[in-house]
Amino acid sequence: MIERYTLRVNSAALGRPLEALLAVRLQPHRQPYVDAFVEHVLAQPETRTLYHLTGPDDYIIHVAAVDAADLQRFVLNELTSRLEVALVHTNLIFRQWHGKPALPPGAETGTSGAGPGTTRRTHR
Repeated sequence: MIERYTLRVNSAALGRPLEALLAVRLQPHRQPYVDAFVEHVLAQPETRTLYHLTGPDDYIIHVAAVDAADLQRFVLNELTSRLEVALVHTNLIFRQWHGKPALPPGAETGTSGAGPGTTRRTHR
């Protein structure tokens, strides 16, 4: 169930205190363009996480920048300058909270997820 163990990095402590979520739409949304876009975005030091989505936007990029000018440079030079990028919406992150780790269905209540009222008992 555990794919990897990660640490949560404080972007501000690394000199990148400005974080944003960038919603990106590609045109055309075809495999060669998608592959090149993903490779390019993941190679950038500002990129923290890249999500491929359904809906009106194709990607959300979580980025950490030095300041507003650095974020603007990233959007203009690394995203909108690419021919396949049709649109970028920038949302600054003021504050973030982290939820609990994902658990199997029923683990929070002591049920196994096998059905209502089912509980898991452990004998020692």
